Amino acid sequence: MPEIQESLPSQAQAVPASVDQCEEKSALGLSRTDQFFLVIVSLCAFCLIAFQTYRLTVPGGETIEIKRISSKTYEFQIEINQATWVEWMQLEAVGEATGRNIVADRDELGPFKSIDDVSRVKGIGDATLNKMRPHLRCSDCE
Repeated sequence: MPEIQESLPSQAQAVPASVDQCEEKSALGLSRTDQFFLVIVSLCAFCLIAFQTYRLTVPGGETIEIKRISSKTYEFQIEINQATWVEWMQLEAVGEATGRNIVADRDELGPFKSIDDVSRVKGIGDATLNKMRPHLRCSDCE
């Protein structure tokens, strides 16, 4: 029996050592050093967020206004007696077929004598001609 009594105190000493190890580890299994590091990083992040929030909400901050140049539409003109069907096609009211018709008409009947003469082409009426008129030029017309 004396052997049993001697073994009991040695087991009792082993139990507190494991309890000390459990006390050293706390919530989430972090050591004291890890907890300290986490607290410091959290405080730094909180301070930076608070500073940025203050900076954005402080009254009297100067607002930066961005000035932009107003957009312009590119205004171009084509020479009606020299333009290819591709150039005609760039106009809003003219498609590929109409552009080809204009060039074919000019080749068959000769050069246009005025901007109004473009209306002789099949598919170009007064409304279409009025849409195209600002973009048309005739340097060798009367």
